[in-house]
Amino acid sequence: MEVIKMKGRILMEIRVNIAPEKEQEFNQWYNNVHVPEIVAVPGFISGRRFQRVSGDEIKYMALYELESLDALRSEAFKEVRGWHGFEAYILKESWNVYRQIYPEDE
Repeated sequence: MEVIKMKGRILMEIRVNIAPEKEQEFNQWYNNVHVPEIVAVPGFISGRRFQRVSGDEIKYMALYELESLDALRSEAFKEVRGWHGFEAYILKESWNVYRQIYPEDE
């Protein structure tokens, strides 16, 4: 079995459903504005988005790799986090942060 190596040891997962009438605009904003803003925050390494192909009812997921939890406590992150005008169109969301537990030493 191959072990996947990561640069960071923290993953942040954001999952969301958006109202159909705002879906195209939301995805354009998320891909072209929001992910680049988040990844520009010191301590963030990468950001990617995904669309569900199977599983529960939440359609979109963003996955960010972080150097440490400190990035989430920064003023820079607080300034760019959130839905920026799309709040009324968010139908369901989930936000999770994970700490790597294996492999322990990289």
